[in-house]
Amino acid sequence: QHLGSVVHIAPYTGDMTSWSSMVVGGLSGPCRQLDEVRPLLVDAFGEDVGGTGLLLDGHNAEARKGKHEVEGKDVNFLYGELLPETVSVVLERLGANLGGNILELGMGTGKVAFQAFLQCPNAQHVVGVELSSARYDVAMASADRLASAHGDMFSAYAADADTIAELIGQTAPPAGQAGSVARGHVLREVASGRSLVLLEGDLAALAGPISGAKAIFMNLRLPPAARS
Repeated sequence: QHLGSVVHIAPYTGDMTSWSSMVVGGLSGPCRQLDEVRPLLVDAFGEDVGGTGLLLDGHNAEARKGKHEVEGKDVNFLYGELLPETVSVVLERLGANLGGNILELGMGTGKVAFQAFLQCPNAQHVVGVELSSARYDVAMASADRLASAHGDMFSAYAADADTIAELIGQTAPPAGQAGSVARGHVLREVASGRSLVLLEGDLAALAGPISGAKAIFMNLRLPPAARS
């Protein structure tokens, strides 16, 4: 437990039913210090990153846009955020800065994915997926805001199906099917060519990347079928 957030660290066994919040990994190498990247996070999200309470964008996004309904699925949009200090501790303990990809499943507004991308310059790609279109909109706008504020460092653009398939190594099913991706957006680091890939879709959209990921962040409520 660190500053109000709880994170479990464990080797990945293929069984995702026992964890509601977990990180798994096997990377090594020092990360950038949080103080180095915090100003970029603030520029991206336009709010006090690391704040708590019920007034964060992630909490308000659903109320602004209306509840995103998914027919035939048990969906719960209860929202919470890991604090930046907690994420930084986890990244350091994993040594998450030597190659490979980092995934965030159920990224909300994308703050963990952004932080991992900025703190781990040797990670090849960081990929976040979110089912809520309202919270995905916040993540997408944050990528655009960061690229606008630091055009010499980042570019941001909408990603078509071919671009997404190239970046994550998997072709998504057609719209409406399990694992489909409704939208994709990319924040690219100009100097290195590394990418933060933001996807609107369900967890099955990353079935391929999950099997080869070096680290996976989850902070979500799994449906009853997955927990039974």
